[in-house]
Amino acid sequence: MILGRLHQVEYAIEAINNAGTCVGLQCTDGIVLCAERKVVSKLLAPSKTSEKTYTVDDHVVCLVAGLTSDANILINQSRLGSQRFLFFNYFFKINVDVILIYFSITVQVFIQVPRTNACGASG
Repeated sequence: MILGRLHQVEYAIEAINNAGTCVGLQCTDGIVLCAERKVVSKLLAPSKTSEKTYTVDDHVVCLVAGLTSDANILINQSRLGSQRFLFFNYFFKINVDVILIYFSITVQVFIQVPRTNACGASG
């Protein structure tokens, strides 16, 4: 029996663990979203835009931690799923749990398909 390690999955998990913390709190008046931005190198110029907060739909906002390129793929797939739901369901807004299903299916495809890298982002 050969036991192997999936290095891409380990690198993806390490990227998420080294990313800044994201916290969301629900209050009676609304919600509070906080995201920590870690400075990777002092030689890099600071970003002018927030790379952790994304709008998925008119009523859904997402915070991400990990690799920005992987997060962009996950957010775009969630937006696409939201727009498909809106079009095919007589213009009803999508529930957050359905967006999470689109999000988790995309992550699962990253892990299961042999020619793709493991997803290094979490939302």
